[in-house]
Amino acid sequence: MDISLIEGIRSLDRQKELKKLGSAKTLESKHLTGEAVDLAPYPIDWDDEKRFIYVAGIIKGVAFAMGIPIRWGGDWNGDTLLSNRDSEQTFDDLNHFELGY
Repeated sequence: MDISLIEGIRSLDRQKELKKLGSAKTLESKHLTGEAVDLAPYPIDWDDEKRFIYVAGIIKGVAFAMGIPIRWGGDWNGDTLLSNRDSEQTFDDLNHFELGY
């Protein structure tokens, strides 16, 4: 599967802009320290949630195999119960991955 890198490290000004637009919920993002990345399946279809979940499974599986703790913006608490995802999520960020330590 082809994956597009959307954004990695970002400046505080960029983070403030995204927060103002509602695309970010905090000014303490791990993007500011280079510990987060936004990825999307290519070609990008922001409405195709299943493809984002598929990519997340690949990324999470590889990270687990390598012993790298990560958090995914589609399952912030990391319980991996995707059937409960809608009820537990307050902000879906399906393209967001961050180091989870």
